[in-house]
Amino acid sequence: MVVAIDNFFGCYLLYCKNPKYKGRTYIGFTVNPERRIKQHNAGKLKGGAWRTSGRGPWDMALIVHGFPSDIAALRFEWAWQNPDRSRRLRHVPGKKKKESAFAFRVRVMASMLCQTPWKKLPLVVRWLKQEYALDLDPIAPTHVPIAYGPVTAKHKKHKAEADNSQDTDLRNQQPVSSEESDSDSDEICMSLMHRITKKTQPPTQKKPKGGQNYVECSICSCNIVDDDDDKLSCISKECPSTTHLICLAKHFTSKSAPHQLLPVEGNCPVCEVSMLWGDLIRETQGFHQYLRATS
Repeated sequence: MVVAIDNFFGCYLLYCKNPKYKGRTYIGFTVNPERRIKQHNAGKLKGGAWRTSGRGPWDMALIVHGFPSDIAALRFEWAWQNPDRSRRLRHVPGKKKKESAFAFRVRVMASMLCQTPWKKLPLVVRWLKQEYALDLDPIAPTHVPIAYGPVTAKHKKHKAEADNSQDTDLRNQQPVSSEESDSDSDEICMSLMHRITKKTQPPTQKKPKGGQNYVECSICSCNIVDDDDDKLSCISKECPSTTHLICLAKHFTSKSAPHQLLPVEGNCPVCEVSMLWGDLIRETQGFHQYLRATS
């Protein structure tokens, strides 16, 4: 079963099957894993990275997805590529003498999932090819599911506000930092600050328009358009709770961790059922039910 996900941002691990280079690995960022592996195997002239060009075939063995933005995924990618240079991963031992490059990359990724800020994100570790699957050590946080099977992206292309008429590379459009250089981008994305500003605006009362259905936020009592991507519903099918994303995030953090920026878990404001933030986000992206079935 192929899982389709909206607004896909992922970091992947490639494994080289070429007998001459067998065992080599490559870590990258993508918004479209199906297209990206084709580019890698087609060579740099077709959009692949120069470090993988002419050394295929490559398998995309593993992908970590669920990042809230391209920038968050790019930072994860850089740290995964450079654990010896990342201040958050200085405690991770280097590659052992008898350890394969692939096993080392997986071990680094597993350690990252247990470190701030990544341990608070609603991430999913997905083995795209089960024959590559390894046990994670350390074990991933309880809210990070381990999934299996292919995934496809239903990504909506965003345009930069500064210039909607000309396509530019993501790094030319939004500088990240020196730590996030040398990554392969394959999509034009709206700037992170614009998305944050848009999502964190205080909810306002909206007047119903013709043909639109509205529901009331269970926290602020303002109207929410029924098909708004800013709407979250309780994971309990019997609960009528519907809230703005920002309202529920503030509700979760104010109850459990007032100084925490990203919510991890909390209770429904109506039925009080305990919920993981990652489960709520996955529900809105249309594959929560699939993850529950495979967990």
